[in-house]
Amino acid sequence: AGAYNQGTRSVAIGYTAGINTQGVNCIAIGELAGRDVQGTGSISIGSFAGTNTQDQFCIAIGGSAANNFQRQEGIAIGRVAGEFFQGTGSIAIGSFSGQSNQGQFSISIGQEAGRTGQGQGAIAIGQQTGITNQGVAAVAIGRLAAQQYQGTGSIAIGGGAGQSNQGGIAIGYEAGRTNQLANSIALGTFAGWVSQNTGIAIGAGAGQYNQDYLAVAIGNGAGNSNQSNWAIAIVTGK
Repeated sequence: AGAYNQGTRSVAIGYTAGINTQGVNCIAIGELAGRDVQGTGSISIGSFAGTNTQDQFCIAIGGSAANNFQRQEGIAIGRVAGEFFQGTGSIAIGSFSGQSNQGQFSISIGQEAGRTGQGQGAIAIGQQTGITNQGVAAVAIGRLAAQQYQGTGSIAIGGGAGQSNQGGIAIGYEAGRTNQLANSIALGTFAGWVSQNTGIAIGAGAGQYNQDYLAVAIGNGAGNSNQSNWAIAIVTGK
């Protein structure tokens, strides 16, 4: 541990921990923790944590957390969190969160949140949220929200909201669940559930199935199925 070029006031404990070029005020605890090039003020705790090139002021806690190339001020907490190529200022908390290619200044919190290809400035909070290819500046909050392919600047809030191929705004349980195109809006449980094409659906089950181009459905169950282009459906109370 700490065999070559260990910086002032640094600590290395464990087999080959901090063995090659550990910076000033660093901590490396665990097998291969902070092994090669640990930057100033960085912390690696756990087997294989921060093993290869941890920049300055980073934190990697958990087995294989930030294992390869953690950029400046990155935080990876949890088993294999931020494992490969975590961007500058990014945060990954939870097992497998932000595991591969997490963009700079992005946040992933929860098991497998933002797991692969999370875009710059994106936010994924919840179990298996934003797992694959979450776009730049996109937001996904809730279990399984925006699980696969969330577009740039899209918003999905609620369990299963915008789960697959989302490009607009989906708020509510499974709102905009599948194939919500860019500039679509779905607010309410199951609103715009399947194939919403640049439409607006507000209310539980509004525009639920195949809402077409620029259609508007307001009220529970309004325009529930196969609402045509430019159609407007409004459900009012008695």
